[in-house]
Amino acid sequence: MAIARRQGGLNQNYWPGFVDALAAFLMVSVFLVMVFALAQFSFSELLSQSEGQVSTLEGRLSGLRRDANAAREAAALSQAELAEALASLGLTTQQLTEERIASETARGRADGLALRLTAAEERVAATVESLSARGARILELVASVEALEGALGESSENVSRLGAQNITLEEQLARLTEELSAISASLAETEVRSGAQAIEIEDLTGQLSLALAREVEELERYRSEFFGRLRDLLGEQDGIQIVGDRFVLQSEILFPSSQASLTQRGQLELTQLATTLREITAEIPSDIDWILRVGGHTDIQPIATAQYPSNWELSMSRALDVVKFLIAEGLPPERLIAAGFGEYQPLDDGISEEAFARNRRIEFKLTER
Repeated sequence: MAIARRQGGLNQNYWPGFVDALAAFLMVSVFLVMVFALAQFSFSELLSQSEGQVSTLEGRLSGLRRDANAAREAAALSQAELAEALASLGLTTQQLTEERIASETARGRADGLALRLTAAEERVAATVESLSARGARILELVASVEALEGALGESSENVSRLGAQNITLEEQLARLTEELSAISASLAETEVRSGAQAIEIEDLTGQLSLALAREVEELERYRSEFFGRLRDLLGEQDGIQIVGDRFVLQSEILFPSSQASLTQRGQLELTQLATTLREITAEIPSDIDWILRVGGHTDIQPIATAQYPSNWELSMSRALDVVKFLIAEGLPPERLIAAGFGEYQPLDDGISEEAFARNRRIEFKLTER
């Protein structure tokens, strides 16, 4: 537009172009002012933050200064404690002065002085501990001396008492001598009487031996009769035998396998046995103290059930069941005893089924109580 006006003639108006330039200048100025204001604001913020950090650093610096002052005071206190420790260790005044001068000139070597101070404290502690031990030892020695003095006093008293007791013992010895003489005379009389009593005792012993022999002989006679009559009655049956002085019934005749309840056949066998036993025992004199032992035996095969944890329980339960049956058949209970031997007294040491069958048995033995 300005160019067009300039081409139109000399009397052209330049104001509009100036206004455009001025407007552009103002816009640039305003932009710069805004930029400056933003920069000023950011700088103020940074300055505030810096001032806060400076304040924090000043606070920390103050704390460090306080710590440094406390450290200096602690160092001064350590120097005083070091001086006391050195004095307690018996250092001379010249050594203490030299040490103080050395410590003042070597403050920068605080670590070294701290180490030396620690060593000095340890030596002081060791010295104190040694003195305490010596003091305790001295107290022990004093107590020992007091105990020895007391024992010496008691010994003096004991000597006096022993002197008095010696006189008393001499008097007692004289009395005992007299009593001994009397006892000797009485002993002589007793020996005379004991000779006669010994003769009587020998007579009584002989009579007792004869009575016992007669009783044993009589028991043996009834035992022989017992076995003889049982042999005549049951000896021909299978599973029944005589072993030494015992009458044996095989368990298969009386009980089912691994059980202790009598079978019907077992009850019949025991009924016959009970009848014979009643007849025989009725003839035994009352002064013979006999007893019939019923023993239960098993083989070595283990058993482990809730009712019978081992062969001990099974053998004992079988013997007890036989005893109860004999009592029910009229035998006196005071003449019966049940015993369980388990597998520990076998008749046959073999491991065959025949050996096992022989060892499973009920034994009856007539013997003295």
